[in-house]
Amino acid sequence: MQELAAIREEEQRAAARVLGVKEVFFLGYSDGFLEVTPELRGQIVRLFRIYKPDIVLTWDGFRPSFNHFDHRNIGIAVRDAVFPAVRDHLYFPEHADEGLEAFRVNEMLLVGSDQPNYFVDISDFVEKKVDAILSHASQVRENDRDQMLKQM
Repeated sequence: MQELAAIREEEQRAAARVLGVKEVFFLGYSDGFLEVTPELRGQIVRLFRIYKPDIVLTWDGFRPSFNHFDHRNIGIAVRDAVFPAVRDHLYFPEHADEGLEAFRVNEMLLVGSDQPNYFVDISDFVEKKVDAILSHASQVRENDRDQMLKQM
């Protein structure tokens, strides 16, 4: 399992390079077993207080028929971190010792919602999207780039 984790992490870094992402970090949880815990929420709140994102994108954790157990759980944990924890100084007050202050995220978007209401035209970036997906070779069965582009 450790070997697969190392492979998956490198694939994620490769996809990030394709997309021009500057920094990638991993929290170290076992794939498929992530639980919603106060510790996880605290880690997420800490990252939000460090990076101060305007928009947060996460899985829709309230659609139980959709996706993996850990994907749903990260959606719930992120939602709980965005509101109310990250914006309320009473949550994780120890962050203040690191100089991290309460912060308000402006917008949260949910991936995999059964009632999507926000759409972004990515037609100018479809090739880059496919190249990023293909970086995850251990997860993608279809590796014919041209075929994937036709499906997009």
